[in-house]
Amino acid sequence: MFETILIANRGEIACRIIKTAKSMGIKTIAIYSDVDENARFVRLADAAYPLDGVDAQSTYLNIEKIIEIAQKSGAQAIHPGYGFLSENPVFAKTCAENGIVFIGASPDAIEAMGLKDSAKQIAIAANVPVLPGYMGDNQEVKHLKSEAQKIGFPLLIKAIAGGGGRGIRQVDDIDGFEKALESAMREAKSAFNDDRVMLEKLVLKPRHIEVQVFGDSHGNIVHLFERDCSVQRRRQKLIEEAPAPNLPQDVRTAMFDAACKLAKQVNYQGAGTIEFIVDGNGIPKLDGFWFLEMNTRLQVEHPVTELITNLDLVEWQIRVANGEKLPLSQDEIKCQGHAIEARIVAEDPNNNFMPSSGRFYRDDIDNIGVRVDYGFEQGDIIPSNYDSLIEKVICWGYSRESAIDELKSRLMGANYRGFANNGGFVKRILDLEDFENANLYTAIIDENIEALKRKAIEEIEIIGLAAMANYHHAGLDNASFKNFGNFRVNSGQVSKFSFKINDAVQVVSVSSNGSELRAKNTNGDVFSILKNNIKTYDYEIENMFCFQNDSKFNGSYIDIIVNDNSTSLFIDGEHYIFEKPNHFGKETAAAHNDEIVANLPGKIVAINNVLGDKVKKGQVIVVLEAMKMEHSLSAQMDGEIIEMSASLNAQTKLGDLLVKLG
Repeated sequence: MFETILIANRGEIACRIIKTAKSMGIKTIAIYSDVDENARFVRLADAAYPLDGVDAQSTYLNIEKIIEIAQKSGAQAIHPGYGFLSENPVFAKTCAENGIVFIGASPDAIEAMGLKDSAKQIAIAANVPVLPGYMGDNQEVKHLKSEAQKIGFPLLIKAIAGGGGRGIRQVDDIDGFEKALESAMREAKSAFNDDRVMLEKLVLKPRHIEVQVFGDSHGNIVHLFERDCSVQRRRQKLIEEAPAPNLPQDVRTAMFDAACKLAKQVNYQGAGTIEFIVDGNGIPKLDGFWFLEMNTRLQVEHPVTELITNLDLVEWQIRVANGEKLPLSQDEIKCQGHAIEARIVAEDPNNNFMPSSGRFYRDDIDNIGVRVDYGFEQGDIIPSNYDSLIEKVICWGYSRESAIDELKSRLMGANYRGFANNGGFVKRILDLEDFENANLYTAIIDENIEALKRKAIEEIEIIGLAAMANYHHAGLDNASFKNFGNFRVNSGQVSKFSFKINDAVQVVSVSSNGSELRAKNTNGDVFSILKNNIKTYDYEIENMFCFQNDSKFNGSYIDIIVNDNSTSLFIDGEHYIFEKPNHFGKETAAAHNDEIVANLPGKIVAINNVLGDKVKKGQVIVVLEAMKMEHSLSAQMDGEIIEMSASLNAQTKLGDLLVKLG
């Protein structure tokens, strides 16, 4: 067995690999960029080496530097995790050429199945159904446009070297084809250094179901059942579960057979995933699924498979890479219960899912039946340079219903804070009727987006809670903030607090008259709290309390954090932020219509105009890339570009002026 392995990745997956390696008695080596110097995975590793830089190309994609560190550290093997170099055949070959074992698929298998076009050709040769499309070498815009018209709309433009939902654009008609093609190619070039694309017919109501396969160097191939990964936003998975619900056994068996057949076709070794598109109109049928692609690596959602099989897939990867046979035969692999995973990402659902950074805080959610794969600990800084994935909460139950209930409970108590996140949004997805009924399809979020939006803060009850928290925090009734329910008798003092709510400032007056706190807004709406209705729980940095006999919040757990700039209020895991007008920071949007400013830290990947151009309102002028996603910045008025501060590939800070119109 290997004595030392280097992990060519970061974040939660690096932490995950370190955990298994340590359980096997293997020493781990971490590599880190400048912004990851103090990251959790660096702290967990036995040794860590700097990559000197920030952007992915010069750090986690720098093959030469990674190999140099592996040799210097004495690592016999490299685990690539997922993303970055995990499906790069050049990296796998370079490892072999330098006497280092690549813990993953062989370079030939990565090359054959890693490119979507060649993978489909192999699937066709293996008599596995594939969707109609274009996979040719001619990448001229005119030719691709002609092929798109032959296929028909809607269709997908997909990066040949793609993965993780990147380099994919949906096109609904011929008029939008060229713009979508340009965007897909640009993103593919940035992410994979390969801008080639293919075209594929779009299934209108698809489910995304994938089969976990494993192979060894002795010719053994097995499957470890399937996962449903249909709940997606911008083609990024948010919720995954295993096994897939509402899937007939004959279709399930056919998928297993097709997946193993493809893996055998390329003599596959290690962990791999065969992804299928399934017609989501009604119960799936034998002629209603098609091969989509193969991921020749470990998947983000592998924990749900581990929970239903009680197996460690990272340990299997290491053992197979060490030349061992698969630990179990197909008949010995059993599926028990149901598992579900939620991805917690640093994005703001209330601001068009804008990427976020900041300091990580959450309450402890580890428990029996719950697994959390995380890359950050309390107070760690979340950088804006890489993927927005923060952690994964995975729950197991004897049934789908019990697993979902457990996940809901854990998300309600997590209270993610310090950064904008999707914790409350994911909880709302779990409450959707379509989700509860297992009516799953990849557009489930888009088609239910209104129902998934958090209600605007208008209720005096919620505003009143924030004001009361500030009242106690300020010590105005001589009560400790840590004892929210201990009201001073007959204080009689009235204090006013201002908050910026829904872009308007509201003023709330708070007073205490013995055992009651009263909050009143300028409209005269009143909300009161009685001391004997509250049970308090003290924590080091915040106060948590529960309403026991209140019609509005009966049984709800309320968590409040007050600081100089804002007040955070959690109600059953839903996060409300109240800004204080006298502490407003730099606005994240342009203060005037004649300015285009950076709405987040990122990198400028496209500039569509030059100084002196006349532009129309709504016209995209600059495109930023942050946390692996593109964000278009548009003109807010008709005008002429009189100042151009933006430059291609430049890094931006929040609020940087990029373009001025006149």
